[in-house]
Amino acid sequence: MSELLAGIRVLDVGSFVAGPAAATVMSDFGADVIKVEPLDGDAYRTLLAGAPVDYFWLLDARNKRSLALDVKQPEGHALLTRLIERCDVLVTNYWSAMRQRGELGVAPLAHSYRTADSRWLQLSVLNPAKEWAALARALDHPEWVTDPRFVSAEPRRAHAAVLVEAIAEAVAYRTLADLRRVLDAAAITYGFAAQAAELVHDAQLRANAIVVETAQPAPDYPLTISSPIAIDGETKRVPTRAPAIGEHTREILAELGESREAIEALFTRGVVRE
Repeated sequence: MSELLAGIRVLDVGSFVAGPAAATVMSDFGADVIKVEPLDGDAYRTLLAGAPVDYFWLLDARNKRSLALDVKQPEGHALLTRLIERCDVLVTNYWSAMRQRGELGVAPLAHSYRTADSRWLQLSVLNPAKEWAALARALDHPEWVTDPRFVSAEPRRAHAAVLVEAIAEAVAYRTLADLRRVLDAAAITYGFAAQAAELVHDAQLRANAIVVETAQPAPDYPLTISSPIAIDGETKRVPTRAPAIGEHTREILAELGESREAIEALFTRGVVRE
């Protein structure tokens, strides 16, 4: 039987756990994961913690193929760019300043921008051939499409700092809600830094049964977080509210066979409470 993610190519350009671990999970389901690491290896390889075997690395990098690449050199940078263009998924946990300097060349189309209402928008345009023109129009700058500095991937990389500033200015005068509206309409890949109060209304969390309704919805407890484990063909019980102290004392004692008088005596002596 074919594995779930067979045929999917993932580019792992990160270090330590957050990010690379996601690529490991995809590799478990059959994805072809290419691990890009410096010439002297990912620093996570050295985290032995006194163990005779580097279990951290064995866990984090299982199933992957390694590519040792110096992305600071122009040739290495170009190779990384070509890999990004040919992969289905890019995973990275490098901070944006490193990407903007060219240590990871997906800036400026995979970059964080501040909105007019002080929220953060994360562009994730990894298929510029498909999304670049739509993004320019969505940000009310159709002239970017024919601007010699931005007309294709190579000049955009050469003028990355200029383009980052231009996109930042276009984003800065619009609210996150407005940007989400126009980007959704243009089918642009993006994310945003959610606030805690927004998470309970997140469509993906609800659709994936991560945020679920409780058994007895109340104004202060309509939703809760489900456990992360799912078993095919099995359903979970609908979450019930946590009990008050001793809420079920009497019924539990009765189930044990205690008489009503014995139960009252236990309460009187301070053995139990409700």
